[in-house]
Amino acid sequence: MNQAEIIRLSQTQARILALLREASPRGLSTWDLIDRTHHSAAARRVWELRQKGYQIVGVEGKKGQWTWFLRAAQQPCLPMDGHEATR
Repeated sequence: MNQAEIIRLSQTQARILALLREASPRGLSTWDLIDRTHHSAAARRVWELRQKGYQIVGVEGKKGQWTWFLRAAQQPCLPMDGHEATR
């Protein structure tokens, strides 16, 4: 995927990206993402973002708790409500 390619994101994916950018460099746990997005499948949305090419790294902590870090500074993205975003 090249830098000019258009990427479509769900509202939850866009929210997770925004939260990870705000939390940089400390990252956010899966529970933090669930709490802040009100979406119980937040870890799945992170996985989808990784599949789209976003450099999100997960680190397993105590009791299987994962913390997520956004490693690359991509351009802001918009949700799939008729808007398009580039990375």
